Amino acid sequence: MLTLIILYSVLWIMNRRAKETVSPVSQLARRLTKMGTLNSSELTELTPPYNSPFSDIDTLNNIEALALKNSLTEYHQTQIEYIIREQRFTAEISHELRTPMSVIKASAQWLELQHPDMPHIKRIIQSVNQMTLISTSLLTIARQQHIDLDDDIRIHTLTKRCVKDVKQSFLDDHKYIDISTPDQNIVIKGHETLVYIILCNLIRNAIQYSQASSLVIHADQSHLTLTDNGVGFPNELLASFQNTDDNNIMPYSPSSEGYGIGMVLVKRLCHIQNWGLRLSNNPSSGATITLSFNHI
Repeated sequence: MLTLIILYSVLWIMNRRAKETVSPVSQLARRLTKMGTLNSSELTELTPPYNSPFSDIDTLNNIEALALKNSLTEYHQTQIEYIIREQRFTAEISHELRTPMSVIKASAQWLELQHPDMPHIKRIIQSVNQMTLISTSLLTIARQQHIDLDDDIRIHTLTKRCVKDVKQSFLDDHKYIDISTPDQNIVIKGHETLVYIILCNLIRNAIQYSQASSLVIHADQSHLTLTDNGVGFPNELLASFQNTDDNNIMPYSPSSEGYGIGMVLVKRLCHIQNWGLRLSNNPSSGATITLSFNHI
């Protein structure tokens, strides 16, 4: 008798699991979960026709399952159309940005030939080159294309380059900037252009908005820190920066247009680099930003 009860229980459990396996709702749920694990490059490689990933699931005349399948199919189509619109928009914006930048660069180069002793013209050309570099990187991010993170980057050399480039855009700035690295030949892995944008944004913000008289940049094999002696970060910024939503980061200063976008960009690029990013105020004065290269 006991054996029959055990056998019946096993068969009942197996039958229940078998039904769950073929259940239309279970199949839809599993397919939806699989969609959630797709990376961005897979989503943007979709080509017409945009077949629904739920089309081959038989709802077995289950009205509730059919309604759920139709809703998921409609949602999937909406997401695909959104991605297509974003791709077209970023491509058009990229073209619109590159055209005036090319004109400005060509005109500045002509002026440089006529007036080779004018440093302001060199700054214009340098700024256009930086803007072209940044717009190309942002276009890559917006399209969610594959980004190679295998560049060998000499962090000391790149940091010095960023400091030089940023300071040249502040003609009257005399802030003291110290770059400290125990080994100037330290090499980290990443995308050099994206790392350049991260460092330039952070250095520029420290110079422009911190009201500091000095900035100390320290780098080793696993971290880079920027420490200033300025006013520190507002509590609102520190709080909003902990939010996982990149768009929820408030601007550092109400009068600094674009700073909030800059911090969103830095956070996004650090995420792409698989870097950790932490903001903190120092006990006495100023603030510290920490980049963790080996963050997982």
